[in-house]
Amino acid sequence: MKIFNYAAPSAYLSKGNPVGFGDYVLYKCLDSFKAYVRADDYVIGGHLAYDGFWEPHLTMAFINFAINNLEQLPNLSFADLGANSGYYSMLAGHLGFDEVLAYEADHRNCELLRTNSKMCGKPFTVFECVLGSRGSWATPHTDPYSSNTSYTWDEYGEILPLDVPFADVYKIDLEGGDEEVINTIMERMISNLHIPKIIFWEYAPQRWANPPHQVLEQFRVYLTGGSGTPLERLPLEEKDLILVPIY
Repeated sequence: MKIFNYAAPSAYLSKGNPVGFGDYVLYKCLDSFKAYVRADDYVIGGHLAYDGFWEPHLTMAFINFAINNLEQLPNLSFADLGANSGYYSMLAGHLGFDEVLAYEADHRNCELLRTNSKMCGKPFTVFECVLGSRGSWATPHTDPYSSNTSYTWDEYGEILPLDVPFADVYKIDLEGGDEEVINTIMERMISNLHIPKIIFWEYAPQRWANPPHQVLEQFRVYLTGGSGTPLERLPLEEKDLILVPIY
């Protein structure tokens, strides 16, 4: 699978050259298009402003998938579940996905998402919501100086819970709601209701009530930074995984 060939132009790894505008910082993403991050975000925003990219191993896997598939499959849809400020949503629009859906619960990030949607050449749809049911979100963690947060249901207030969207390609990084989302996608696959092409997922075992052995048996599982050999056993620590349905 060519998706695991990480050779890429050096331009993808150039500095972002950020410029500050009050509460926001304008940076150049992957030396290709401009976008904003929050000036007080010392986690993802700080890396994006300084480097111009985030998670290089996952970024290159995503780019390689698009390069190798979008010409033959021009109508692919992408759902960014846990979109943060829109890095992967903007990248998907820039690469040519036909439809891009960005799901995010943090209202501060959603403000940026709506602005950044206009920055990458192809607007995407923003949903300010949580995914799944109330029981799937139970990991409290808030930080006013980080865009990478998770909440309890009480902290979400009136934000509407939505069902997991149908999409050809998913990126899942929900900081607490992953279990129900992955299970929903798997149930749709088993029933032949919907089978995605590929899932990019931040696997964090501490967020699961039970290790998802049964879930991952439905996929060929790859490390985004690996050689392309399927994993023979479930990883024990947090990793970025690529899930390819076996159906």
